This record gives sequence, C-alpha cells and structure tokens, in this order.
Amino acid sequence: FFSTYYGVYQLDRNGQNFVKSRLLGITDELQQKQPQYTSMVMMRLCSILIYIMRRAVQNKDNTGQLSNLANTAKHRKVSEVASYIIANPSEAKSLNYLAEHFYISKCYLSRIFKEVTGFTVSEYINIHRIQKAKELLLDTDYSISKISDLCGYESITYFEKVFFKFTETSPLRYRKQNRKAVQPVRDKKYETYE
Repeated sequence: FFSTYYGVYQLDRNGQNFVKSRLLGITDELQQKQPQYTSMVMMRLCSILIYIMRRAVQNKDNTGQLSNLANTAKHRKVSEVASYIIANPSEAKSLNYLAEHFYISKCYLSRIFKEVTGFTVSEYINIHRIQKAKELLLDTDYSISKISDLCGYESITYFEKVFFKFTETSPLRYRKQNRKAVQPVRDKKYETYE
C-alpha cells in the first residue's frame, strides 16, 4: 500500500465523515500537545490510511480495478502529475516546470491540483522531497549539503528551512535523534546466536 500510487480515491459520505473526525482529532492533539501527542497523531494518520486502503480493496470491481478511483480528465491529469512528483521529487522543480512538462496551463494545473489533492503543487513537491531527505539522512552518510542537492534544493539554507517547517527539527538533529532510535534495531538484526 505505501509503496504504490493508487491514484485519487473518492470516499462516500461515511468515509468522508470518518476521515474528517480523525483529522479533527489530529488537530486537537497538535493543539493540546499532551505527552506522546506525536504518537497519537501518527496513529490517527495510520488509521485513515488503513481505512481508505480497506475500502479501496473492498470496492474492487470485477476487473480487479479500484472502482472508486476518480476517472475524470482532471483527476487523471492530477494523478499523472502527482505520480511524476513522487517518482522524481528532485526533478519536479516548480509549477512552471510541471506545466511545461505536461503541456498544461500553469494556472489550470495549480487550480486543479489544489482542488483534487488539497495541497498546492509546491507543498506536494516539498512533502516528497522532505520524505526523500529523511530516508537519505537515516540510510546514508551523505552530508546535509549533498542530501539537499539530491532532493532538488539549490540552497542548503532553503532546504533546512523547509525541512524544519515539516519536521520541527533540523536535518542534522533529525539524523542524530533517529539514528540513535534505529541503530539498536539495525544492530539486533545482525546478531548471531551461538
């Protein structure tokens, strides 16, 4: 589920109410900041994703395709652009670049992308660039500057600013904190028993 792009999925009224209630719960958690609030936010996000995936699997039509996938030209175009951004976060430089690449008006792309995904093109690009950066920070020893370049940022200062906006920490601190948490698990994986 998390490694495949399924397109844009339309929820029925019950599904929309379920997602809305979980999102309101996330908002409450973020405002109150009680102990372990980040864990609660992640749990609620996971429950949304699992709910949508289960509904999608339950609603497969006879051809095995997901039947609630939006199938308008607008949704197909947004799905195509979103898939490109996910596959190429460092190449998807801007709205202008994507509009030229997909032979579509910049204004139209901006409007339909926000309408369908709820994100601006720039926000969506940054979300996927920061996700890639987080993976590189944990899985490689590349410098912050190199990771910034690999993720498509021309300025390390701007990269750090965007990274902080999405994670509330610096790239270096993120690497240090999360490597400490992940390292014992990695080490255990390679233990041998005699």
